Amino acid sequence: MEITAQALCYLAAWDAGLPLSGGIIHEERLRACQLDYSWDSLNRIDAFLDALRPELGMDYRRFLDTQKNYNLLYFLAFYVGEVRARTARAPMRWATWDELLKELPDCHVFGEGFHSSAVQMSPGVFLPLASIVSRLFDEEQTKSVHLSAGIGMEKFPMPPGSQCLPPVSAQTLVPNFPKAFGQLSLMERTSYQERAWPAWIAQDPLDRLRGNMPLLMQKGRVVWGHVVQANNGLFEGKVGGAPLEVLYDPRGLLPNETLREMARMLFGLKGQPSDDPVLQRYADHLQKEVSRLFDWRLPSSAFPYPLHASTSYISRDWLPGGRLVNPLIPLVVSEHCPGSVVIAPSGLWPVEYKDAWMRSISASSPAPMPAPSPAAASAVRAARPAATARKQQPESNRKALLKRAPPWCSTHLPGYVPSACFVMESTSLHPIKTLRRRAMATQRKSPMT
Repeated sequence: MEITAQALCYLAAWDAGLPLSGGIIHEERLRACQLDYSWDSLNRIDAFLDALRPELGMDYRRFLDTQKNYNLLYFLAFYVGEVRARTARAPMRWATWDELLKELPDCHVFGEGFHSSAVQMSPGVFLPLASIVSRLFDEEQTKSVHLSAGIGMEKFPMPPGSQCLPPVSAQTLVPNFPKAFGQLSLMERTSYQERAWPAWIAQDPLDRLRGNMPLLMQKGRVVWGHVVQANNGLFEGKVGGAPLEVLYDPRGLLPNETLREMARMLFGLKGQPSDDPVLQRYADHLQKEVSRLFDWRLPSSAFPYPLHASTSYISRDWLPGGRLVNPLIPLVVSEHCPGSVVIAPSGLWPVEYKDAWMRSISASSPAPMPAPSPAAASAVRAARPAATARKQQPESNRKALLKRAPPWCSTHLPGYVPSACFVMESTSLHPIKTLRRRAMATQRKSPMT
């Protein structure tokens, strides 16, 4: 699991009062610190560490031998990072040491160690574990969690110390999606909202999607979702449209790779018994393949961070190339109609994502027919006069052709000789209609006898 996802899970479990795997040392004392996402709460963390330090009687390497001990340090690091992120009103992003060096090679000056095992990348590069470990284990208290967290935050307006900062707003792949959708062409908007829905959907619970489309276009935002289960025909381009099951984060904060992992985990439940009744319900839903489920919530026992799953519908008209090539798809969601999610218009997809989609389409398409050689082209041109001569029917075949034509041709238009390509069986989808049109054209040219 990516470290950003781990941070989200740690904080979600703490806020919901759920236990972390392995627990947290002195959790009751830590909860008494009133961690309310204010800057004053960072001063209370300093005081908590000062009170804990004399009781440890060990260096931090021995301290890290127990899971509940390093759970404490990582949780405090993620909490401090979240306070900074809420101050900047931007989602937090974390990196491991290796990921940090890959993105910012000059940061090798920080040195590799436990203190650099969790690095906040946004807002700004910050190593919260450095001040936490120093405050807890160094003999001289030279570092403060509160003061260290403020480094690099000068460009952001600092709230009052006692203010409880609200969570970062839900993210979107398309800024101001309603406005962006309105700027699409009329044909794109009409095709997306009205023309692509099949007739059978009027009698299906999925009709709620069509009914909520106007609200989604007016109030929605775009987040990443991942397919849990879908008709194979969508991937092969052999169906006009089909329902599918998708998993998504309504806030748009969870990394895509973790979303992929959880979608695979859910699909693995199909046909398997589960001790959790909520998971068993979803496993049964996947097994049926024809049921509908909207706004299903992944239980916290399986994943602390809240994820949702819903049945949706995709038309091939909404997909570049007419088929599904990537299980990671942009979805339109809205808290005004929970559970109603649809794939975003392809005209608003991220450019790099759409380009990769089209490259996948091109790579899997059949190779084009090679151009004929000059000798083959000459042979085709030489054969054309002979083919034209064969089209001219000799008089000797006239009676035979008339016998094979519909009776009304020889009765009403004795001068009309039908073309053999329409008289012969299985040579046209509508041979009689075509024959009638030709007969009427001949009737207009020659008066009836």
